[in-house]
Amino acid sequence: MIVDFDKAAEYTRKLLKINNEKILEIKKYGEENKIPIITEEVLNFMIFSANTGKAANILEIGTAIGYSGVFLAEISEGNGGKFYTIEIDEERYSRAKENFEKGCRMLEKYDPAVAS
Repeated sequence: MIVDFDKAAEYTRKLLKINNEKILEIKKYGEENKIPIITEEVLNFMIFSANTGKAANILEIGTAIGYSGVFLAEISEGNGGKFYTIEIDEERYSRAKENFEKGCRMLEKYDPAVAS
């Protein structure tokens, strides 16, 4: 069973190749600072699901530093919708906002908000 899991995980890692330096910087920062960001396998599944379902309006709860949100925002924009995200930690919210500005094409379409 573990062999099958390892093969499945390896396969999903190959589905998405991230070449965008800005997004790779976000990922590296999260890993170096032990900020919980989405794994490659789950990110690939999420992107597949959002694309397949033609997700337009997307709500992300717990944006952390915005790593997965950058991808979701692109998908929602491409499907004519809007991306919303909330983050309770103000420091992470500020970092996520900076990362959306670095990683996304159309910032005005996105509404990152800090939870109170």
